[in-house]
Amino acid sequence: MSQEAFFRPSTTEIPVGSPSLTQHDVTVPLGAEIVKPVAQLLEHLLCVKGVVYKPAPIAQIFEEMRSYKKRNNAPTGDIYANVLEKTRNQAHTRNNDKAYNSTMSAVLDAFSGLNARSSAQDIHKQLAASWEQSPALTLRLMWNMRSIHEGHSNKIGFYHAFGWLYKKHPKTAVENLRFLVERLCERKIKHKPRKPESDFETTHPEDTPTEETIRMPHGCYKDLLNIVVLAMRDELGDSTLDRFESLNVPPVQGKRQKINDLRIIKSTKQRQNQKLGVDAAKALRAQQSHKSMATQAEKAKAERRVKRKADFALLRFKLTHDKSFLALYAAVAQIFAEALADDVALLKKFDSISEYEALSLRFELTGASKWAPTLEGFHDRVTNISTAIALVLYARGHMPDLSLELGSEMSLESAHTLRGYYRRWIISPLRRFTDVTEVKMSEQDWYNIDYDHVPSKCIEANKKQFFEHDEMRFTRIRESGSLEGSLAVVDVSESMGTIKKLPKTKEKSTVKPIFPAIALGLLLAAISKPPFNEMFITFSANPRLLKIHPGGLAEKARWIASTESGMNTNYESVFLDLLLPAAIKHKLKDMIKRLFVFSDMQFDASIGKFSKNSWESSHARIAKAYKKAGYTLPEIFYWDLQGGVTKPILKNTSGTALITGFSANMIKLFLDGKNTIDRDTKTTQESTVDPLAVMEMALSKQCYDALRVYD
Repeated sequence: MSQEAFFRPSTTEIPVGSPSLTQHDVTVPLGAEIVKPVAQLLEHLLCVKGVVYKPAPIAQIFEEMRSYKKRNNAPTGDIYANVLEKTRNQAHTRNNDKAYNSTMSAVLDAFSGLNARSSAQDIHKQLAASWEQSPALTLRLMWNMRSIHEGHSNKIGFYHAFGWLYKKHPKTAVENLRFLVERLCERKIKHKPRKPESDFETTHPEDTPTEETIRMPHGCYKDLLNIVVLAMRDELGDSTLDRFESLNVPPVQGKRQKINDLRIIKSTKQRQNQKLGVDAAKALRAQQSHKSMATQAEKAKAERRVKRKADFALLRFKLTHDKSFLALYAAVAQIFAEALADDVALLKKFDSISEYEALSLRFELTGASKWAPTLEGFHDRVTNISTAIALVLYARGHMPDLSLELGSEMSLESAHTLRGYYRRWIISPLRRFTDVTEVKMSEQDWYNIDYDHVPSKCIEANKKQFFEHDEMRFTRIRESGSLEGSLAVVDVSESMGTIKKLPKTKEKSTVKPIFPAIALGLLLAAISKPPFNEMFITFSANPRLLKIHPGGLAEKARWIASTESGMNTNYESVFLDLLLPAAIKHKLKDMIKRLFVFSDMQFDASIGKFSKNSWESSHARIAKAYKKAGYTLPEIFYWDLQGGVTKPILKNTSGTALITGFSANMIKLFLDGKNTIDRDTKTTQESTVDPLAVMEMALSKQCYDALRVYD
């Protein structure tokens, strides 16, 4: 396809209406401010006095945290004060087991406690404490919450976190917003050798598997648009909201008729048919229905007009009176404009490059053309953001064919001209080139859909249609990797919930911990190397080592949930009644190296094995039992799926880790021996893994290095 084909008109029909005929005001106030460079705008609007922040190397920050740990743990010299300090952090689980209020690190508490089930109030509270300890690590932690490829992929949680940052540190929030969509995450893709296209074609020896490193963003361009909408409607940064109403527009529900109403309608139709005749009665009812629908449509149109005027009035007020919102709005418009301009420049090179280069060109384009606001779409109706993007493109010389007089206040005619150019020469050609899936679906062009380029959300929403129209070509690529000597310990007790009750909404905050526990347990069993592959341990009243039954995913999940469902949470029994006795009885030397505990961490209190007067957590009691038997305790990675207030271990507990969230990305830290950290020339070995070390592995990645603290 040539460059000319991408820039052709989408239709040759003369339109009946035009966007310029709309009665809505699509202008944006303060256009001169919006086109200013973000750095200059921030300096003018959000001038923050104080010490300029100088970022320290991430390794140095963690080293200071460790040295602070040693200083903080030193005795004060006062016995009574030391006792009070120790008891201050003592807590109990809901099932009365001994635990801790904190890991003794606010950053680690947030890293291991904030997940999709965390409330906005809890997110704000923990981020405030974490920021006080380390602003740089807290900023990385926020982006880790959103990171699709390296973190939790927790969109709503990130919006709450970014809202806190936007309210408390607006300059830092706006300056770092672009790093949400810049390609900072490295991902290795393995390409299989090309297969022959026919029986008469032979493959060549050089057709061997290849590996390519590509770069992906933490988030999505749609995040920017959502953030602007939330900020305009004062939902961003509101700790009292656990649900963003602006992003959860309910679908139109059909009105269900009651039985009595249906009977009345039926009898009315029968009387009309008898009085007027069947044909005349049908015509009368059709006329009445058309009139009723026209009245409803006019009413809905009037309501939309009122709502649109209210949104524009709010937009004008926010842009003229809220400096932080003006900076945020301008930053989003400029991020989109810069990305779209670069993409169009690449597209115009199409005729002068080879076919192979043209194919690779597709992967150089950003996601801006996919997620750029459509004229009169949801985000544009609320914020007029399309006008702002078009204005920035024009101000920076990317609309050379236009000549407009833009004064201090933009005219409605100029706004429509900019928006028309934006759609005709920017958005339409780019979407035509990138083969936006929804465009092909609307054209019934199922055969030409390239599933390698279909976003996961689009696949999830339309997988039924894909299977119906093109089942043979719909495939998924599973990431490779393996774990050695690892087992999943899956909590299926009553406190985790039941898979028999599916969540009523798609929001992760409504998902019971049992769902991610089983999902992560199945994943771990699938990637574990023999002899522990396809195995897991349940812990409840009677823990057991089980082999996963063969079958489909849903069948496996139901089987796991039924193993010990509804019983209590006897965590210690996994070690003291199952693993350790088996090792002692059979005099085993090589034991399981690592256990992943998927649980809500609400363990039962110990019964009869230890003194009730001593204060020891479950982990401490288990470690003591292993040491007494002469065995080394396996590494235990506590994966908190509830985000509870109590912690099973402290930040310096050797051989452990604290993880949270519903995403399997954190498992990637430990695939194929990746659980090492290079500090200068020293390497952290498996025996020295602790919660701080694992957090360092997650947050010290290069993809977070661009983040900076400004206020």
